[in-house]
Amino acid sequence: MESVAWISIALFWVIHSVFVNNADLPKPIYGTTLFSICMFISFSIFYLIKYFVEHKLNKIEKLKKSITRLVTLISDIRINHYFQMAAKAQSMHGKEEIEKDVEIVEDKIFSTIEKVADES
Repeated sequence: MESVAWISIALFWVIHSVFVNNADLPKPIYGTTLFSICMFISFSIFYLIKYFVEHKLNKIEKLKKSITRLVTLISDIRINHYFQMAAKAQSMHGKEEIEKDVEIVEDKIFSTIEKVADES
């Protein structure tokens, strides 16, 4: 809030020096009105900047969650799926089990991609 006050004071003197050429401050009403306008402009600038910063931070958080989910999926496939498939592929009876595991992994992949797409 202190920054808003300093912005408004600076705007007050800039507007005053540009538009008033005669007396320093001719009327108290003029000073109050001009200062109120400057405060309004300052609050608008402050909250606009705050909105943009929060919007960018939320976007970064969403991207971070999406990346985390994708990395988790890749590590899960690499750690669990590959070694299980290699072990089951060595036996002749593992074909049905491999097909079931492939369906499970495909479901994980598609559900993760849908979650990431929904977050974006």
